[in-house]
Amino acid sequence: SLDALNEADHFILRQNDVVPHIPYLRTLKHQEPNNPSNMNAKSVWMFEPLKPFSGEVVEFNVPLRIKHATSNKYLFVDTSKVASRINSTSTYQESFHACGLTEIADDKSTIFRVVPTGNEGSRLRNAQAMVRIEHRVSDKHRLFLNSVRDTKPRFDQEKPSKKSRVGFLEKSAGVEVFSLKPLYHNESVRLDNVSSYVPIIKLYTHQYLTATCEE
Repeated sequence: SLDALNEADHFILRQNDVVPHIPYLRTLKHQEPNNPSNMNAKSVWMFEPLKPFSGEVVEFNVPLRIKHATSNKYLFVDTSKVASRINSTSTYQESFHACGLTEIADDKSTIFRVVPTGNEGSRLRNAQAMVRIEHRVSDKHRLFLNSVRDTKPRFDQEKPSKKSRVGFLEKSAGVEVFSLKPLYHNESVRLDNVSSYVPIIKLYTHQYLTATCEE
């Protein structure tokens, strides 16, 4: 499942100067993907029209932004350079671009397209769907979100992670498919309750780090 980590302030970087807030793949706790034990608040993402207050309906193959629900940060991809692996677990080295989360959503790097693999129609409906996440640098240059055969970059003094890193591949391998599962009403209410605690926790963490640095 695709999660996003929000455990550091913006001035703390990961290995190889990787930004602190990044999405990653978490191992499922149960072999059945729809099992409740696999559900996690950090795995919830929202698709947002480029003009979020226009009342537009989110559609497949149309430019949009992808927002992490609990952090309110937007997915972005760094197309300025090819990323490097940190703890590669494979001899196959496909080129990829790093991605992360940002609070600023006024850049082309935060614009993506959700492309269905089947005949789901034109609109994202309240039903499960198999999709690809694309970023279009140009009409002929497309990047594809997928696992990149590397582990999640860690912070200094943090234990090595077994979670898988994700990025945007230069070429489609035909397997970069994600399963979208809509939230039920009761799950949405619970998510809102969890999200309401995030600002308080961030404030407490900031004050703790500030006090620690001053000692």
